[in-house]
Amino acid sequence: GYDGLLRAGAVLTGGCAQLEGIREVATRVLGMPVRIAKPERLTGMADALRNPAYSTSVGLLRLGLEMDTMVETVSSSDAPGFKLRRLLGGLFSRLLPDDNI
Repeated sequence: GYDGLLRAGAVLTGGCAQLEGIREVATRVLGMPVRIAKPERLTGMADALRNPAYSTSVGLLRLGLEMDTMVETVSSSDAPGFKLRRLLGGLFSRLLPDDNI
C-alpha cells in the first residue's frame, strides 16, 4: 500500500475532523503525525470557509483551477500525444511523492 509514502503524515478533512480528540486517536491508530486540514489563502468569504468541513471542497476547486491552467499551457504544443502526457505528468507529480514518479 502506501506504507512509508506519507512522509509528512496524514491530514484529516471534512466535518468529522472537528470531533474532539480525533487527531490524537488518528495519530495513535495510524502511527504517524496527523493534522487537521483548514483551507488557506482564501479571499472573500474566507472566515466562513476556513473550517475543516470545507477543506476537501476547497482543495478540489483549487485543483480544478490549477488543472484548467495546466490545460491552457499544454494546449500550446502541437506534438501528437504531448498534451496528454504533459497534463497527466503534471497532475501525478502533484499527487505522488517525488521518488515514485
